[in-house]
Amino acid sequence: MSTSTRSGSAAAAAAPATTTKEEKEIIVIPTFRGENYANWQNAMSAYLEYKSLWHVCQAEPGENPNEKLKGQMLEVWLILNSKIAPEIFTSLNSVCGRNPFKIWTKLKENYATASIYGIYRVCSYYKRINYKDDLLKYIIQIEGALAEMSTIGLDVMNNL
Repeated sequence: MSTSTRSGSAAAAAAPATTTKEEKEIIVIPTFRGENYANWQNAMSAYLEYKSLWHVCQAEPGENPNEKLKGQMLEVWLILNSKIAPEIFTSLNSVCGRNPFKIWTKLKENYATASIYGIYRVCSYYKRINYKDDLLKYIIQIEGALAEMSTIGLDVMNNL
């Protein structure tokens, strides 16, 4: 192999990736699939705060939002669309439209309240945890289940 080929390969390997800054930022946020709400909502709300967009999920935009707010709403909608499983997002979108406040509120109602569905979901998640010769993994799973229970308002730590 010639020297020019080696240096050409090295240059190609050192070439910058085509991923943009925003794409790299959103990659670290897990996709919400229905069972990881506590982890997802912590990461997503922090990301939206970082992007100065969290306020869009915290207040109803009103009847006639200004152009700046409309742009922010669309940006948040696109971010949520990319980080919520399609089957969940399609259902949310059919009820809430492109309103991030309504989407976030509906997510909290469905996954972060002590409704019958919420209690069933976190209890079944807890019951599926089994110790399989890896204590650290088992502890992490138990902590995750307790965090999910805490998210819906069940105070299990004081009742243990």
